[in-house]
Amino acid sequence: MPKVSQAHLDARRQQIIDAARTLFATHGFARTSMTDLVDASGLSTGAIYRYFRSKDEIIVAICEQSSGTLPETLNAETIDAFLQQTRRLAREKGHARLIAQIYAEAAISP
Repeated sequence: MPKVSQAHLDARRQQIIDAARTLFATHGFARTSMTDLVDASGLSTGAIYRYFRSKDEIIVAICEQSSGTLPETLNAETIDAFLQQTRRLAREKGHARLIAQIYAEAAISP
């Protein structure tokens, strides 16, 4: 069996995260099932569980990606890049709802 590349593995992981972002923003974290993630991502249940053991791990991955957009140092270049990233995220459908879902879940789940 041919070995898949790291780029392929990373793309599948991102595919799951992207599907989850959309579902969590529109349906909420609690009302999104793993079956919903399977349908939205186009991947199998096994493929999703290969990358994430639970919805909690997926939400953590989403948070880690979002926190990675904050600049470590502030200068004109990093501030500009941060603002561009923030504008892009703000245009994404449901981003504000997703952030609200993350904060709500963080209040009740460690």
